This record gives sequence, C-alpha cells and structure tokens, in this order.
Amino acid sequence: AAAMPDASTRWDQEFDVVVAGSGGAGLTAAILAHDNGARVAVVERSGKVGGTTAVSGGVIWIPLNDHMAEVEVADSREEAIAYCSRLAAGSVHDEMVETYVDTAHRMVRYLEKHTPAQFSVWRAPDYYADQEGGKQCGRALEPLLFCKRDLGDWEDKLRPSPMFMVPLTLEEMLTKFKVMTNTANLPFDLLVQRMNEGTVGCGNALAGRL
Repeated sequence: AAAMPDASTRWDQEFDVVVAGSGGAGLTAAILAHDNGARVAVVERSGKVGGTTAVSGGVIWIPLNDHMAEVEVADSREEAIAYCSRLAAGSVHDEMVETYVDTAHRMVRYLEKHTPAQFSVWRAPDYYADQEGGKQCGRALEPLLFCKRDLGDWEDKLRPSPMFMVPLTLEEMLTKFKVMTNTANLPFDLLVQRMNEGTVGCGNALAGRL
C-alpha cells in the first residue's frame, strides 16, 4: 500500500470528474468530460503518464471505423455484433455488445476531430476471422507515429516502453520491413533519424497523442 502523504503533499480541490489512472481509457474519459464542460482531474499514482497503454502495442479494435474504406473493406452492424457475440459466448449482455459496436467508431471519429489522436489501419485480421462476422483486416487501428517533443515540459513524463522501443508502426514492423522474421531488415538509418527527432510509436504514440 502507498504511504499516506504528509502535510506538504496534501491538497484540497473540487472537481466534477476525477479519473483514476492516465492510460488510454482514463485519458479518453477525461477528454470527453472536459469537452462537455466538466472540471476534470486525472490522478496518477506513478511519476509517468500513460499507464499500460504506453507500454502496449497501442492497437484498438474498432468495428465500423471510418478507416476501413481506405483498405476497401466493408463492415456492418450485424456482422460486428455477430462476431462479438460469438466470441463473448454468453459472458457479456447483448446490450453491452451492441453499445460497443454502436459507439466505438464514434469515439475514434471524435478523438480524431478534437484531439491530436490519429489512427491508421493495421492490416491484421480479426483473431478469429473465419468465424461469422470476422474480417481479414480493417478493424484493427494503430496510432500514427508521434513526436514526444510536442509535449514540451511533459516529454519526460511519458511512460517509456521497455518492449516497443523501436519507432516504427506495427504495419511497418510486420508488413513493410518484416522485422519480426528477420531483424536484418531493420531500417537503421530511418530509426536513427526518428529517434533523434523524438519519434515514438505503438502505445507510446497513443498515450502521447492523448
């Protein structure tokens, strides 16, 4: 358990919404609450911002998203619900599945319009693409690369990723350069340039953009 703060670190303020944790879900909730007029505080127990999002691959799975047209993949509410319901196998209420399918793509559209968050399709299939409603690609979105220097004084507060340290998108890693099968394919000159520029990818890019 964390030690109780001493008198010098105690504070007393009032907020409409208090978000516990600075991962992707928390920051998105804070953004929406703020944009709808609430006075918001994000409380983070560590000295870094980003939570587990910052150390993840940064991919979000969003049926019916606007970027699917860019890879010429069509989707429908019925297909997405059928796929999610099959995988949930009765462990999730139908209303929750329908709410996710109906609102997740609206969330992405809102973030791309009102924040620096921007996404592109990671051309990976649904985990069970052969199941009813599954797709060969289009629903997996990853954040665009991000220059952490844009955070100014907050640059050093972005939680570093011990796993996804290479400043490449997953699409670049797995499709363009195929570094997972042969590390000799790593574009070292490009990586050095991006690292010198402060560029990050994957979950670091998503947390940084949020």
